[in-house]
Amino acid sequence: MHIDHDIKLGFKDVLIRPKRSALPSRAEVDITREFTFKHSDNRYH
Repeated sequence: MHIDHDIKLGFKDVLIRPKRSALPSRAEVDITREFTFKHSDNRYH
């Protein structure tokens, strides 16, 4: 068995900052996606 004695980072040690957005609300975010199939003209939205 190998035990690492190095110092590890925890959730307290890492700061995650969200990117700035021009949208005033999360409700205005569009999460739809359109798929186009390679061998047909069909699209899935």
